[in-house]
Amino acid sequence: STQSTWGITSDVMQGRGVYNRFGTHQLAAHRATAEALRACVSRVGSAHRSTDVFYVADIGCSEGANSVHTLADVTESLLASSPECEVVVLHSDQPSNDFNSLMSALSSGSSYSQNPRVFAFAQARSFYSPLCARNSIHIAVSHIALHWLSRVPCPIPGVCLSTCGAYASANLSAEVKQCWRAQAKEDLVQFLSLRARELKPLGELFVLMVGREQNRTLNPFVGDGPAGDGGPPQQNAFSVALSKLRSRDRVTDEELSLLVMQYYLRDEDEVREAAASVSEVFELIQTSTHVVPLGDENVEAAVRNSTQVVPMFWAIHEPSVKQAFLTRRSPEAVALLMAELKETFAQTFSELHGNSTQLATYVCAVFRKRC
Repeated sequence: STQSTWGITSDVMQGRGVYNRFGTHQLAAHRATAEALRACVSRVGSAHRSTDVFYVADIGCSEGANSVHTLADVTESLLASSPECEVVVLHSDQPSNDFNSLMSALSSGSSYSQNPRVFAFAQARSFYSPLCARNSIHIAVSHIALHWLSRVPCPIPGVCLSTCGAYASANLSAEVKQCWRAQAKEDLVQFLSLRARELKPLGELFVLMVGREQNRTLNPFVGDGPAGDGGPPQQNAFSVALSKLRSRDRVTDEELSLLVMQYYLRDEDEVREAAASVSEVFELIQTSTHVVPLGDENVEAAVRNSTQVVPMFWAIHEPSVKQAFLTRRSPEAVALLMAELKETFAQTFSELHGNSTQLATYVCAVFRKRC
């Protein structure tokens, strides 16, 4: 984590296997886009049929549980394209990522890497920098990572988990929204330019990011903006919980000003706009939007929210929240405050969302490098 002028910026998930345990509740988004990924792998296999070794980049792997699940299908399909070929997979994430948990996931008996024709490696580097040698990768995949920006571009007033360039909030000025939109476009163009350098001709990039539909955002972790179609505003349970703590004088306005996360939820139009900036090297094959439930649908909604969705929130956000409080408090004081905040958040989430199934929106995009 680093401290910017306006907030604590961190895009590292909670470690020690916590994200592996609760991040899997986003796998419905992987399943919703599995057919598009299979088509991507099929095209690459056909275009590079004579290849002896396929190189795959998994970008933003976190602790690896979701990656191992998804990369199993990718490697299996590539191996089936040629009886003699082998596959090399490079998993990458931030240097502060929990790579011990990643290695445990990769070495498990059910991991795709147990296949003797598959070789897995890991790298500690931001995806806003080069990850691989030029023209070396056949397929690059990135699941649920690209909503994280390279930095917080400008402050956001009030208690807010993240910006509303994605949420059309009436609480934010046009200038603030445009600032975040511009940063989101700049970052996506940079990401695409870097991946175009690394992909082989006719190689493909598959991206799945937390996103939004053009006129609404469905996501229980962000809100304070209209739900769309003239409906009532979404309420951000985290912001409400923080407001409760502020009313008890448990947190200060200065601490709240640091709780701005560096992510932005794009819609398909914003993806296409960024793609147009790299159209000389990348062909945008498709974009799609998917609204999927969070958690195990076989579990009753209220139980699912308390035992899966709420813990998933903390698996994603706890490192950033703790870092904000650590700038002014001792570790012991932060531990006590976090316990109170977690209890308040769980109660607030139950009050706001209760027995309702929580939905989240994801945007998928597939790019092919031109010859």
